[in-house]
Amino acid sequence: MKPSVILALITVLPVATVAMAAGKASNVPVPTARAAVVANPQPAQTVRLPSLEAAKKLPLAKQLEIATAALSDPRRDLRNADLGFSLLMAAAPRNREAVRLLAKGIVNNDYSFGPNAGKVMNLLAKEAMRGSSSCVVAWARMQQLGTDIPKNDALAYKWYRWAALVGNLRGIEETSLALLEGRGVTRDVNEAIAMLDRLQPERRAGRYIETASLLMQSTDPDATARSEQLLLSAIDLAPKRSLSAANKLSDTRFSLAAREKAQAIIATAPQSSPVSEEGKIARTLWNSNDPADIQKGVDMFAEAARAGDEKAVPFLAKALNRSGVPVTMHDAILKILEPYADRGNMDAIRAVSEAYFVGRGTSPSLEKAAAYRKLAATQGDSEAQYLLGLMYAQATGVVKDIGQAKYWLTKSADGGYLLARSALISLDSMTR
Repeated sequence: MKPSVILALITVLPVATVAMAAGKASNVPVPTARAAVVANPQPAQTVRLPSLEAAKKLPLAKQLEIATAALSDPRRDLRNADLGFSLLMAAAPRNREAVRLLAKGIVNNDYSFGPNAGKVMNLLAKEAMRGSSSCVVAWARMQQLGTDIPKNDALAYKWYRWAALVGNLRGIEETSLALLEGRGVTRDVNEAIAMLDRLQPERRAGRYIETASLLMQSTDPDATARSEQLLLSAIDLAPKRSLSAANKLSDTRFSLAAREKAQAIIATAPQSSPVSEEGKIARTLWNSNDPADIQKGVDMFAEAARAGDEKAVPFLAKALNRSGVPVTMHDAILKILEPYADRGNMDAIRAVSEAYFVGRGTSPSLEKAAAYRKLAATQGDSEAQYLLGLMYAQATGVVKDIGQAKYWLTKSADGGYLLARSALISLDSMTR
C-alpha cells in the first residue's frame, strides 16, 4: 500500500471508530426519505417493484437486484429510495456487496437515515477499510451533506482525497471541486486542475469545461487566462466536446487567437443540410480578421435568418459576443434571434437569455433571462438548469423558491454537471 494511502488511513481511522461506536444500534427500522421536490409532475412509475414485505421473502440476490433498480433509475422521480435502502440496510450486516450497493445509493440519492445514520457510517467505514473506494466516497458525502450528522467539510475533503488517491473518479472530481471552491481546504486552483489531469481525456475535457465556467464567473484576469487554457485543452483532448468549449471561447474576454480558433470550430460544425453558396461566402467572411469582412458576414447571416434559414442562427448567436461585430448591430441581431428562441432553437435561447441577463443589445431584464433559461432547461440543457437553479436560490429575476432551485440543480447534477452537485450541497446546508 502506498505511504500516502496509509497516512490517509491513519488520519481517518479514529473518526471511523467513532462512527462505528455510534452505529452499534439495534434493529433496523425502515429509513425515511427526505421530502421529494417535484416541480413538474411526471407520469407514474412504469417499472413495477414489489412491496418491501414481498421483496424480503425473495432470495438475497434478487433483493439486491431490486434495491439496485429502486435506487438507480435514471429518472430520479421514478426511484423508490425507501424500498432500496430498507433492503440494503437489512442485508448489509451479513453481505459486503449490500454495503457497496448502499454506498452507491448514497452517492446518487439524497436520503435521511435518521437514528440509523451511525449504523450506516459504521458499515461504510468497515468496508472502506477493506478497500472499497465507493464506500469512502459515500462516507465523505454524508459528512459534506451533514446527513443526520454534523456537517464537516474538512473531514469530507480528507475522505474524498483518500478516494482520489486510490483512483476513484468521483473522489478525484470532488477533491478538485473542493480545492477550486476552498471548501474544507485552502483554495488552490493549480492543485484542483492537476487533480483533474488524472482523469481519462473525454471525462477530463468535460471537467475542464465546467471548471472554466466556474472561473469565468470571476473578473480576475488570471482566472480568465486559466479558463482559456482549460477550454483550449478541452478542445485538444476531446473532439466531441470541442463545440461546447468553442462556444464559451467566443467570449470577448479571451484572446483573439483563442476566439479565432473557436470561430473556426463553430464554422465547420456539421450541418443538417448542404450549405448554400451564400452561406459559404458568409462563413469565409466570418473567419476573417478584418472587422469589415466580419460585419459583411454577419449581415449575410442576418439576411438568411430573416428568410428562415436556421443554419445562420448559431453564427448570429455568437455574433453577440464576437469582437469585430459593432455594438450597434446587437439590437438588430437580438430581434432576429428572439423569434427563433421562442420556437425552441437552443442556440438562440442561450444567446437571448444571456443578452437579457447582461443587457446586450437590449435593456437588462432578469425576468426575461430567467424565462429563456427555463426554456433551455426544460429541453435538457444541463448548464441552463444549473443557472436557473441559482436564479431561484438567489431570487434573481424570479421569486425565491428553494424547491424549484433544488429541482433544477438536481436535474443538472443528474445530467453530470459537476457544479450543480456542489451548488445543491451548499443550498441543502443553508436551508437546514
